[in-house]
Amino acid sequence: VTTFLVCFLLIEIYFRAFQEPVNLLELTGKKTTENPMADWATNEPYFAYSALPGMYAGDKSVNSFHFISTPKLRLRKDSGVVRLVFLGESSTAGTGKNLADIETWPYKVVQNLKDLNYSVDYINAACGGYTTFNSYGILWSRLRFFSPDIIIINHGWNDFSYFHESKRQLINRRKNDQGIYEGIYFKGYYQYFKPLKIDAWIAWSQWLSRFRFIFFSEQGVGEIIYDNEFEDIEDELFYADQNGKDAFKENLWLINEYCKIKKIACFFCKQPTLITNKNIDFDDDLETNRIDFYRKEMDHFEAIYTIIDSLAQPHQIIDLTSVSGIEKYFWDHIHPSPEGTDIIASIVADSIRNNYFATANK
Repeated sequence: VTTFLVCFLLIEIYFRAFQEPVNLLELTGKKTTENPMADWATNEPYFAYSALPGMYAGDKSVNSFHFISTPKLRLRKDSGVVRLVFLGESSTAGTGKNLADIETWPYKVVQNLKDLNYSVDYINAACGGYTTFNSYGILWSRLRFFSPDIIIINHGWNDFSYFHESKRQLINRRKNDQGIYEGIYFKGYYQYFKPLKIDAWIAWSQWLSRFRFIFFSEQGVGEIIYDNEFEDIEDELFYADQNGKDAFKENLWLINEYCKIKKIACFFCKQPTLITNKNIDFDDDLETNRIDFYRKEMDHFEAIYTIIDSLAQPHQIIDLTSVSGIEKYFWDHIHPSPEGTDIIASIVADSIRNNYFATANK
């Protein structure tokens, strides 16, 4: 017994001293975990989170209504002003790799329209990590009070990445310090576990907690961000790609139907991406998981475009795929560079002018 206790104690000391701590109660939803985005975001009841107001590095701002790269504005718009609202993720918010407010494509869309003497203002309601679920939530719980006239949706990548068959292996395509594109792992991935009655008794032990996860790691009903340091967990989350398609399609349908009821013009962007069949050479000496990831991403974007075609009328669709595959227009696989936002803004502004203002004046 003494030998067993000594061995147990030594193993416990090892894990506490040399391994990242594992909180069993947090991982099973029995204890609130620390918000990993607390330095820039606040929780929201209907759409998960929003950015904290203030000025950030690189001339990046968040206004008092928690909208990123959006100027100060009043709830009630001025008479004769057409209000545009942009829904999307980091590629629309100009985050991921921070763009100054004036380099975001929503800002440039509005400037292009103002140059044509249209009286417009705007809200950039996009935020890093948002899916169509978040955008639908913020639309009916907050944005409707701002009386938008036009909704522009640029979603896709996040909806599908959250349902990727292996979140742990999800790879980003980004340039390294030498300017070469390579695959790197995301900083964190989503993992959650079904609680057991024994958890309350063993949560104090780092060794027993790890032992429990290795042999009893049944999928739970919630999710938290979990650090990559703990590589002993072999179970990964598996979702059929169909889940991502269904969620994306249903949420877009809800947004479109809401806009019909409120008589808001709704436009759907076919989101651009760096990775296309045209600019990926599979003869390169790439590791297998990167090749599989590239193929999977191309399949996902084709599904995104097919869903948009099935939901929207032709005049509602803003096709940004001409931007795809051109390296200078992207920081990485999805986030546009300032040159990219110039082109995107030009395409979007032309579409709004032709399919909203031109028809409104007839």
